[in-house]
Amino acid sequence: MIQENLLERTRRMATMGGLTSAMAHEIRQPLNLIKVLSDTLSYSLSLPEEKRYSPEVLQEKLADISRGVDRINDTIGNLRALFNISGRVEREPCDLNNVIGRTLSFYEQRLKANGINLSLELDSRIPLMTLSPIQIQEILTNLLNNAIDALEGFSPPSGEEKRMCIRTILTPSHVVLRCCDNGPGIPDDHIASLFDPYFSTKTEHDGMGMGLYLVKRMTEEMNGTIRVEKRPEPGAHFLLEFAL
Repeated sequence: MIQENLLERTRRMATMGGLTSAMAHEIRQPLNLIKVLSDTLSYSLSLPEEKRYSPEVLQEKLADISRGVDRINDTIGNLRALFNISGRVEREPCDLNNVIGRTLSFYEQRLKANGINLSLELDSRIPLMTLSPIQIQEILTNLLNNAIDALEGFSPPSGEEKRMCIRTILTPSHVVLRCCDNGPGIPDDHIASLFDPYFSTKTEHDGMGMGLYLVKRMTEEMNGTIRVEKRPEPGAHFLLEFAL
């Protein structure tokens, strides 16, 4: 029981850490915009009347400030929606594509800052599934952070851009969630140990090697499977399957 509680705490701390970092990126950009625009408007008011902004320009800049506030509100609303559950992890009818979209909303600025192009391909035919929204979100947070970390210091071949792909596919018996990137990939001799507890290729300051172990554990708790795909194209390719 103590070990279970420790794993649950580790899982929640890892998820909150990842989302906090992503949310900071999402909020910082509109906040910076609001600061610049408000300073600009304040400076304009200090000028002689003939040199001040016209009413039309003022209205445009105030509208930009309003859009920035709306964006911050949306980010906070998405965070509240993702964590609007009880302390217990329970499965319920879940819109998988919706949970994916809400989670990705926290990563727009971090992806942009690192020059990563995200391709999102969500199968609209996927029905409501009996899953845990919080566990799906935790799984995605871990996989996204790993992919971004791998791509941050990676230089693709000349002419190519950094890419990530999140895709859902409906099959007759399963829903497939594929998470891929075109980064340095996973060495063959690491694949067998990749989902073991405390296995990590990062430095001790960057992680304790529990992330993918917990991803596998959560996936299996929802009667799903996860594996690394071996594909001819470069990068890391994770394939998750959930029974209908």
